[in-house]
Amino acid sequence: MRKLILICSVFASFSSLSQEPEISLSGLGIRPISSIHLDDGNSMVIGSAFLSDEWNDMQIKMIGLDKIHQYPSKINLKLDLIHVKIRGQEYAIKPSNIDYLLDTINTRKFIYEQGIKSLVEVIYSADSTFLFKQFLLKLKKGNYNPALDAGEKYDELIQESVYFVSIDGNLHELKNKKGLNKFLKEQGFNVKNSSIPDKNNEKQLINLLSNLK
Repeated sequence: MRKLILICSVFASFSSLSQEPEISLSGLGIRPISSIHLDDGNSMVIGSAFLSDEWNDMQIKMIGLDKIHQYPSKINLKLDLIHVKIRGQEYAIKPSNIDYLLDTINTRKFIYEQGIKSLVEVIYSADSTFLFKQFLLKLKKGNYNPALDAGEKYDELIQESVYFVSIDGNLHELKNKKGLNKFLKEQGFNVKNSSIPDKNNEKQLINLLSNLK
């Protein structure tokens, strides 16, 4: 009888471990979403804290692990976390613990850029030249005037983006068109005879970067 109880106990322990998501045992900053305070209690704020509210299947390569995992995922800009669904449970991953996050459906790749201390989208890469896009979440305050009954009653979360160029590991933030112009001159690019795009024109930025070397 004791032998039977021991066998059942061992089997129960093994079964419990086998049901755990593989990457949750890695100790790499993955925790149940229930342990994170998501609501700031301010119901007067509209807009989403996520880059996209949709759950997209994404390939996740964790630092220190060879296996590539694929889970429904979305990016929380407000808390700087990656939400994933694993076997029906929701978890959160710190971006600094991933090698990359790949959205194969929308052909988008995200990495954690140490120089920026942020998750960024890789817009362009060739040799040692990269164009990164960082997503920021800003709070636009409401301006409602009760006396005039005019203006916005609610604060709103607004998504903004910042571009960075990395060449041989050196980061350059493209704050505005003037800054872009200066950067291209420093790289020896003849800006006088070229059309310098606005920093938000990704296609022209990529074209310029592809001609730097």
